[in-house]
Amino acid sequence: MRARVLVAALIIALAATFSACTLPGTPDPTQPTLDGIWFANKNPTLAVGSSLQLTGEGHYSDGTSKDLTAQLDWASSDASTATVAGGLVLALKAGPVSIIATDPETGTTNSLSMTIADKPVVLSRLAFTRSTAHLTENTSFQFVATGTFSDGTTKDLTDMLTWTSSDASVATIPGGFAHALKPGTTTVSATDPITSLSASISLSVDATPVTLAGISFDTADAHLPAGTSLQLHALGNYSDGSVKDLTATVQWTSSDSQIATVTAGLIQGAKAGTVTVSALDPATSISSSIQVSVRAAALVSITVSGPSGAIPLGTIQNFSARGSFTDGSSHDVSGQVTWQLSGSALAFTSSGAATGQAKGVQQGQSQLTATDPASGVSGSLTVTVGPAALVSIALTPSNTYVTKGLTLQLKATGTYTDGGTADITGSATWATSDSNAGPVSSGGLVSAQNVGIVTITATKDSITGDTSVTINAAQLA
Repeated sequence: MRARVLVAALIIALAATFSACTLPGTPDPTQPTLDGIWFANKNPTLAVGSSLQLTGEGHYSDGTSKDLTAQLDWASSDASTATVAGGLVLALKAGPVSIIATDPETGTTNSLSMTIADKPVVLSRLAFTRSTAHLTENTSFQFVATGTFSDGTTKDLTDMLTWTSSDASVATIPGGFAHALKPGTTTVSATDPITSLSASISLSVDATPVTLAGISFDTADAHLPAGTSLQLHALGNYSDGSVKDLTATVQWTSSDSQIATVTAGLIQGAKAGTVTVSALDPATSISSSIQVSVRAAALVSITVSGPSGAIPLGTIQNFSARGSFTDGSSHDVSGQVTWQLSGSALAFTSSGAATGQAKGVQQGQSQLTATDPASGVSGSLTVTVGPAALVSIALTPSNTYVTKGLTLQLKATGTYTDGGTADITGSATWATSDSNAGPVSSGGLVSAQNVGIVTITATKDSITGDTSVTINAAQLA
């Protein structure tokens, strides 16, 4: 009996021992178990290029929770859209992506759906379309504020901003529309209610000024030849009766730049025609116009030309007149000018007063003048008349004969441009075509040495005269 009691006690002790031990890999029933992983961020949206730290929180069976971020295994469903390490998500491109967190001990997992969006466009700067602002009292002006965004685009934000005036007694600014009330200065500010970005500009309000009433010109008759210029002045007529030169500040235009151009009131005539030249005041849009007539190019100068050097006495010469014009061209005007002579060395031929043809009548100088009767423009040339020039040489006796063994004296007579003649036998240069048959001396003496026909020439001042001499055989007595 006692033995049975001992055995029973031993069995009960062994059972208690086994119930207190847990086999390896078997959850401890006395410890809380991980029920799930939860994320603090719910379906977040992340901009490209930005990052977000996720937190993985473990929820346990006993109702407790614990931050498991560091011990979880993190993964991305699309590493080209977003990567994740230690719960830190880096957005790479736009699109949907799931971030997966897994507990390595229990295999418990959860995923978080995210949206990767293009980088958001945000307002980065506000600016006014003008840097300064001036108004006169009792006038208004619409300010325009432009927003520059992070993507470089701009947009008119005037109606979306909050507008304020630092001194509402000087000017009010509802919706950016300024009402000038009295002279003074106020600061106009525009603020974006979302980003609080703002821009300011100083607004000066002046007393009512003298205003431009009209524009007139310093001439009522504007005309010019092609190739020339004419300076016009634009005169501003003001409400107080004053006049101011606005030439440099108005905008000038020509109705036809092929006929005339205008810059700062300076008209340049290009070709014949009529244009309208206008002057516009850019501040008031007040303008005025004037008709400008461009005539054909005008004669500027006349150049008279003729033979170079002195002309021989008795010769008739043709002189010409060439006109230079305002458009830079030049052409012969000999037939449209009036010709005049001063001095006695020249005399016009019968048509010379109309054509410029004149004859040298005595040695000396004369001035030949060509005048355009329409414009009075003239040009002159001083002409020198020199001695008469040799024009021909005649040898006498002409085409004669001589007996062999005898001599023959030839005479050279020169005829000149003035119609005169002179014995030039001693000053001419003599030559023979056959020095064996009939040589000739420097004085024109031919020696008949052999039978034949020779040509004898006399030359002076590049003028030559000749004759033939027949040498006959001697006859017996």
